[in-house]
Amino acid sequence: MKGIKVVIQDCYVKISYTNNYSRKRFPTGVRLNPGDQISDNGKLKGYIQDKEKKQSTIDQLKLKIESAVQEFYNEYGIYPSSDELNNHLKENSQNKKKIKSERLLDAYYLFYNERIDEFTKSDTKSIQSLNSHKALKYYLEDFEIYQEKPIFFYEINKKWMFDFKKFNENKRESTDSKKYQTFGCLRGNTIRKKIGVFLNFIKWASEKKYCKLPIDILDFKKEIAMPTVIKATITKSELFELMKLDIKNTKTQFIRDLFVFACWTGMRWSDLISIDKKQIKQTQQGTAIIKKSQKTKGKFTAYLTEYCEQILSRYEYNFNRITNPAYNRELHKFLKSTALFDDSTEFEDDGRYLDRWEVISIHRGRDSFVTILLGENIPHNTIMQYTGHKHLSTLEGYIDKNTKVLNFINQIKK
Repeated sequence: MKGIKVVIQDCYVKISYTNNYSRKRFPTGVRLNPGDQISDNGKLKGYIQDKEKKQSTIDQLKLKIESAVQEFYNEYGIYPSSDELNNHLKENSQNKKKIKSERLLDAYYLFYNERIDEFTKSDTKSIQSLNSHKALKYYLEDFEIYQEKPIFFYEINKKWMFDFKKFNENKRESTDSKKYQTFGCLRGNTIRKKIGVFLNFIKWASEKKYCKLPIDILDFKKEIAMPTVIKATITKSELFELMKLDIKNTKTQFIRDLFVFACWTGMRWSDLISIDKKQIKQTQQGTAIIKKSQKTKGKFTAYLTEYCEQILSRYEYNFNRITNPAYNRELHKFLKSTALFDDSTEFEDDGRYLDRWEVISIHRGRDSFVTILLGENIPHNTIMQYTGHKHLSTLEGYIDKNTKVLNFINQIKK
């Protein structure tokens, strides 16, 4: 957000806010050593002790300040001065702000700030978990723009839920009169996650006596059909083709490099963006990342090729540079541009045939990793050490059924 920047002052990291010729620096409590550096987007650079924990502390305060600035703007139509922002943060922290109407978003801003405070004080919760709450705020604000009126608690029923779901499934474009923050086109699990966060908020609002609990919507998430996951992987030869591409644009190069890294290591998105240099170990089998999965908390070992080591070094062991949805949008553009993934014979969804580049995401890198190794007759128990899986049935879920690997896995099960 413009006017908000992460800076270092006398070895201490602070969040600087500048507006209306006024400036204030909010201390994060993070202290660095002389010579430690931070990038323009607020990410710690190079090797820093307790880097992940310090980065999380910085990100949480930055997000809290960004949210307070946006909330102030939504309420008053202008951005706050540094003193106004400081007072606004104090009011929120002391829970002094009162809801002035039955407008749903007035309560959601309080709910969202409580979540920020909760995650700020926790050493175990990842800042990434706040993304769904932040995204829902934008979708609710956009729904008000679309309806050209506020959302009130008394409106919330099953019909409203269907309308909100449909609004987010459809594509939308900003106009001079309606400027949206989101694109729409949500599908599958993303819709379910947004609905899940919304239902948790409604339960919170009911407990706080801001509304009566609308019983008829509580099972709405269950009524949304589980999406059919279309498995689409890339082959080893295609992986080498991607690696050979001479890419001049640094952003596109990052998109390619991270996808290649996922295909070679089988790592999930949450693990990719939480890599720390201290997790890289030298073993008898070679250089490896040994860490606990952010999702399952189980330990896994991802061995690194020389190419992967070069990628890590190129980005200073920090892949946390873009959100997951934004990354996948850029990945689709990149894969389409290569003309390597235009085949579409096996990918039918809702009556439409899809090109392979349309259904490949960063998570399909994990599927590609498993499928490639099984195709080369690597023992399944060895692969499970790489991926962190404990059961063969779980590993089977990552196989591209359009390949010959399925026969191999069936032989193992016999």
